[in-house]
Amino acid sequence: MLSNSAKLLLLLFLQWTHDLNFCTRQESTRKLNILVPPSHSGLLNACKSCTFAGNMNGHTPGEPVDMNAVAVVCRRAWNAVEPRDRTEMKSPAQTVIIHHTALRYCDSVSQLAHIQHMHMQERGFDDIGYNFLISGDGMVYEGRGWGIVGAHAKEHNFNSVGIAFMGNFNDEMPSSASLSALLRLLHIGVLHGHIRPNFVLVGHRDVAKTECPGEYLYALLPKLRDQLQNQ
Repeated sequence: MLSNSAKLLLLLFLQWTHDLNFCTRQESTRKLNILVPPSHSGLLNACKSCTFAGNMNGHTPGEPVDMNAVAVVCRRAWNAVEPRDRTEMKSPAQTVIIHHTALRYCDSVSQLAHIQHMHMQERGFDDIGYNFLISGDGMVYEGRGWGIVGAHAKEHNFNSVGIAFMGNFNDEMPSSASLSALLRLLHIGVLHGHIRPNFVLVGHRDVAKTECPGEYLYALLPKLRDQLQNQ
């Protein structure tokens, strides 16, 4: 019989090998029909004719997607599957809930499709659960987008925006680029009326029994709150 500690180590090893296989197998990308653009500029160019979920207040189809220096890669660029359903939020979000994907970070586009597939097919969600995701290089990816109820924190989805950092932040520190992208995204969210000016920034573990968003990212939330107050 394995001890509890041995069982835990075995589970961690199996999760690590799963993530490693996902990031290295080209078959995963082909099965999900992912077209990986050659550069970030290619991703943004693919967004020129996109319609964002929710009111972007100023985004015009045919123009580059750049919200006051926050470049958001839209759903079309990462080949998002159409949602089964969507529910609009009735008022600006009072809470911003920070998550991590808890996956070993690799190619953003293929990993986004993997997360959406997992959320829709394995968890039964109508779409990818998060409103936005942020990669280590500071790129912001549209999940459900502004003004759409997410599926990221049970009993808190209808009055919150869920933003996930891509990576496992029990194992590593989030990059300064990703943290800066979060601050700019939140500033734009308030400016455009998607988030209340007096919103509360919390980690997923503050509203649920979970380790999310990881020890290292969670430890930075007080500093991020201070920076938001001083903007």
